Amino acid sequence: MRNTETEIMLSNYGAELYSSLGAREGFETGYRQCGSITVARCDERMVQLRRNASRAKTFGITAEVVGAEEAGRLWPHMRTDDLKGALWIEEDGTANAT
Repeated sequence: MRNTETEIMLSNYGAELYSSLGAREGFETGYRQCGSITVARCDERMVQLRRNASRAKTFGITAEVVGAEEAGRLWPHMRTDDLKGALWIEEDGTANAT
């Protein structure tokens, strides 16, 4: 989750652009919608993640605060015994044109 409205809007634009370039322009960007997870190990960080989730929703982004167990299910390679929870954004993705 980005810090400013401009950064959020730019990030949304980039995701839309990269996901459509292959069909529109005939070349692949390597865009893959895989989601993102941001973790919290303390109560203060959980407060911040809850705020980020609320802010995301105002921009139409589906963001879910999850517990440590669910975070481990979403990313099985991660250690979760020291986590308070996490923020899961299912629509996030990555691009790799190489």
